[in-house]
Amino acid sequence: MKKNILITIKGMQGNTINAEDIEMKTTGTIYEKNGKFYIQYTDTALDSETETKTTVKVQPGKVSVSRFGGANTHMIFEEGVTHFTPYETPFGIFEIMTHTEQIEYSLDKEELWLDLKYILEVNKVSTGMANFSLKGKVID
Repeated sequence: MKKNILITIKGMQGNTINAEDIEMKTTGTIYEKNGKFYIQYTDTALDSETETKTTVKVQPGKVSVSRFGGANTHMIFEEGVTHFTPYETPFGIFEIMTHTEQIEYSLDKEELWLDLKYILEVNKVSTGMANFSLKGKVID
């Protein structure tokens, strides 16, 4: 059964001198299927004119983020594993490389949190360490 949640997403890319912090609050849904949790929300921070539907799938040892709309990609995060994927934006297609250092998460009936730490490269240029943090609270 899908539940509505209030979501806070924080991201940081780059080294501490040139770090770019991003924060967004939105609503979405969460549900469980076959032992995996799915968090879905609409992201307007990527492109204010075009919605991007985002699905985050969380399972032990692996997180995937799929985006469709203003940006299109399917990023996979597994501790100690490097993944390459295209990232389609209104500005063109970029090759994204992620090497996941750490995945931590906690899910219960009322709250969830997810924290990813990974090395990010865009078109073979390192942007350094990145962090993706998602917190959610059931609102119904």
